[in-house]
Amino acid sequence: MLKPLIALSALTLPIAAATSQSPAPAAPNRAAQWTVAGGEQGCAVHASSPQGTVVSILAGPGQEGLLFLIQNRSWSTLKDGGQYEIAVEFDQEGPWQMKAVAKTQIDQDGPGLMFAVPPGQKQGSDFITEFVQAAGMNISGEGQRLGTLPLGSGRSAMTALAQCMGQTFARQPVTPQTNGFGGEKPTSI
Repeated sequence: MLKPLIALSALTLPIAAATSQSPAPAAPNRAAQWTVAGGEQGCAVHASSPQGTVVSILAGPGQEGLLFLIQNRSWSTLKDGGQYEIAVEFDQEGPWQMKAVAKTQIDQDGPGLMFAVPPGQKQGSDFITEFVQAAGMNISGEGQRLGTLPLGSGRSAMTALAQCMGQTFARQPVTPQTNGFGGEKPTSI
């Protein structure tokens, strides 16, 4: 799981950097403003909180999971490449225990923690469902609150991400697949 996560981050971190030029953080207790950016390598939605926590959700063609990147300038003690156990909770629904990888040299939003969520699997689908319905997101690690983000409309963030990916896929050339016998296999739509 970590190799695809790191590979996806290498492809999508430039997109995260592009989205980090988002509007100013939301005022306290106000919903986050989501921005979207995309290109050949994938798409990202991005929001920041008044406390400095930044959440980016990245998706790339051919990737099985969505990459969540949570950053904060105050997280200077993270070790690049280190693995961390974190808890992500939406509206006191109970925490999701995640294994995250630290990246320290990303962009001006500071060091961050990355984890993948495979929406095609039950657990990933449940995580995304809670995300789109929640008003807020809390991130904890080692028994301490690391950050919080008023999500506003997580549904609009996921919708924008899906629309961006649809446009990205529409620009991708269709390549024939083989059927294992040397001939082309029809591409299903």
